[in-house]
Amino acid sequence: MDLISFLDENLPGEWKIFVEPYLNGSYPDLILLNPESGFMIYKIIENSKDISAEDDKRQLDYYRNKIIQELVPDMAEAMDKNSKIFSIIKTGVYVMDLAGSDARKIYSQYPYLVAAGCDDLDESCLDVVVPGVDFPRSRLMMREWAEELEFWLDPPYHRDRRSGLELTREQKIRAEPKPGHRRLRGSAGSGKTVVIAHRAARLASEGYRVLVVTYNRTLWYYIKDMVDKTPYNFEWSNITFRHFHGFCRDILNELMLPVPDVEDAPLAVDDAIRDRDVGMFDSILIDEGQDYEWEWYNLLSKFLSERDELFFVCDKKQNVYDRELNWIDNMGDFKGKVKFKGRWPELNTVYRLPKEIAEVSNRFSREYSLDQSVKMDFSQSTLSRDSILFRWENVQAADWLSEVFKAYKTLKDEGVYDSDMVILVPKNRMGVELVKFLKEKGVDANHLFPMDEKGWRNKKTFTSGDRRLKVSTIHKFKGWEAPNVVMVIPQEWMGDGNLDSVVYTAMTRTLKNMVVVNPNRRYRDFGENLQKEEVPIEVDEEELELWMETLPYPLASILWASLSTSSYQEKVRYLLQFFEALSRFNLNLILSGLSRDEILFETEVSELFMDLPDEWFENPSFDVWNKLLSGVCSIVREQLEESYTRTPCLKLFGNPKVKFLKRLSSSNLVTLLERVSGYSKAWEDAPGDYEERFYVLQKMLWVVRDIIQDSFKESFLVKAAEKTSEGVYSVKRYMTTRAPFRSVEVTSMVPLDVDKIYLVNKGEKSPLELLPFVLDVEDVCYYYDGNDPDEKMARYVCYYQDEEILVPFEDLGGFLGLVG
Repeated sequence: MDLISFLDENLPGEWKIFVEPYLNGSYPDLILLNPESGFMIYKIIENSKDISAEDDKRQLDYYRNKIIQELVPDMAEAMDKNSKIFSIIKTGVYVMDLAGSDARKIYSQYPYLVAAGCDDLDESCLDVVVPGVDFPRSRLMMREWAEELEFWLDPPYHRDRRSGLELTREQKIRAEPKPGHRRLRGSAGSGKTVVIAHRAARLASEGYRVLVVTYNRTLWYYIKDMVDKTPYNFEWSNITFRHFHGFCRDILNELMLPVPDVEDAPLAVDDAIRDRDVGMFDSILIDEGQDYEWEWYNLLSKFLSERDELFFVCDKKQNVYDRELNWIDNMGDFKGKVKFKGRWPELNTVYRLPKEIAEVSNRFSREYSLDQSVKMDFSQSTLSRDSILFRWENVQAADWLSEVFKAYKTLKDEGVYDSDMVILVPKNRMGVELVKFLKEKGVDANHLFPMDEKGWRNKKTFTSGDRRLKVSTIHKFKGWEAPNVVMVIPQEWMGDGNLDSVVYTAMTRTLKNMVVVNPNRRYRDFGENLQKEEVPIEVDEEELELWMETLPYPLASILWASLSTSSYQEKVRYLLQFFEALSRFNLNLILSGLSRDEILFETEVSELFMDLPDEWFENPSFDVWNKLLSGVCSIVREQLEESYTRTPCLKLFGNPKVKFLKRLSSSNLVTLLERVSGYSKAWEDAPGDYEERFYVLQKMLWVVRDIIQDSFKESFLVKAAEKTSEGVYSVKRYMTTRAPFRSVEVTSMVPLDVDKIYLVNKGEKSPLELLPFVLDVEDVCYYYDGNDPDEKMARYVCYYQDEEILVPFEDLGGFLGLVG
């Protein structure tokens, strides 16, 4: 073609030419890309009799807008801040049988649309055909935008990506491509989308043309990321990813037809293809099928080739649009109108959801009579014990913004990064209000809400790699997942009355932690019952015993005492002592590290002691330990949050892994210890069922296990024994449930005292000396417990042997100066 040959010969080397590029379901004639200055979209018209200026302009604008809003959505957000960016994108029409002047007359009503003709194909007219060609660089163009766009223009070959995720036997069966119309149902978190991703990749690897279609306009991005992690080699151009109405609009644009309102687009497509052969795909894979109407299924079926493969997955409990779903089952008025046959295959094992949240979701489903067509099985849940935070907060409607921010701060205190968190709201209006509120609080959000009527800001997806907090409506996030979710339930819900499905859908988006903010009276009792009746946690005593052996001796020894007795009263006593000891132990360890920074200790830590009663040190209580622990944990979490304070903070503790300090300073752990303190006071001298109390504490112990996990695998306590060579010490590994302790060698750049306890971090040479809140005397561990008024000495107690010793205060060295 003359135009393409001309451009190939005359454009500078940095320009790239893409003829009829793959554009994820759209097919422009020509796109020119300069990664340093911008890009241009061309429509090529062979015969001037086919010109329709308005239609040509509309089609080019559609391509441009699709790139900006959907394929390179970062551009849309940037344009809100700087409208000049729009200038790096140009559109043009080349008319093969007209002179350039004649073409420009026809399109003169569109001053920003380039029009060129056959006589413009001269080197002297290059800047007429490609305006700005003489400016090879623009500060407005981002190279990452060019890279993202180039993927969609000329997709690379996908190489086998083994992510380590193995499909189950049932998932493998359903991921196997087969002609015909088939369906699959499954609960949230059962792997339906994983099956779609693997099936799409497998089909593409066999050379088939595949359409992966969703209803949610953001979900296909998530599926594309899943496909990228599959172990198949294929051409990316074999797969088109679209949301249903976007697919319809693409078709209308290719046919040069006006694109009507979104809801009218399917009917317009059906009319437009009535006498056309549109068998574009060998397989169509439909995710979130409960969002679809029969007419849409019927329309999509017309785009299948003779192979006629359509795979349809759904979860009726997530019917957030309150659709009529009889058609899916080929029932009622829809009998004989679908090609699905036989019984529904099912995926009913939950893999994504943490066990506690899965059980709450299932309970919610039963409580509000959502569709129970699929029974959930949690027995193989891969994340069954990873949830360390599930909270349901019934709040006043006027306080929802502040309560959401409080939930956000709670997760931040747990060390959660903004990029791993999403806040889900039910309505766009609430989303806009929340984004503005967060901005006032200094929190920038990655969101999908149009903040004004003029901006390009309503991009269609969350940008990959964006480190900001995500905010979305529940509907737009359906099908996605996030490690940490804050969900807001509206006080009132107008419309189709399907709020129960909306709430259920939001509850099933999390991989780990969740906070529900509820101002709606309909769900108040449900939330209160959850708080009264904690979701049962099945405790595996053998697993618990194995975990005990990984703990420091000052803690593990108390748990061993509880495990060794058959008396429930004694078990309860030991467990209460364990929780108090845990508060003291964590406080001691954290204070030991913070005390190495004199300025930090003086400016922040010392204030914590000033807020305590004068006599606290004489007779400290569980509540006092918890109050101090809460304060020092907050300081540590704050230090870990910013990169410039994180490294110095880790150095204070001998450079452990970040997760070690995050777990030991967890606000959830402090909250749990405060609850145990309340139990301890309520149960003191009060009659009660000790077996019942034991199970309450055992469940809380399991939560502690979830929080601490294997923290002491690479950071462990030792007792110094003797120096064996320069910088090398033979020490006792002060871990496990009982003495004697194993001898190991550690390297230290500082001398180790034979009478002290140290924290050693694997691979590091700066052990942390622990303050003498905890002492070891002949392999027996004692905790500081106040002042003996008669002997005027420090009193230390051993929980697991019911012993105490007295230590002269002068033996405690500078310790008293720190806490006094």
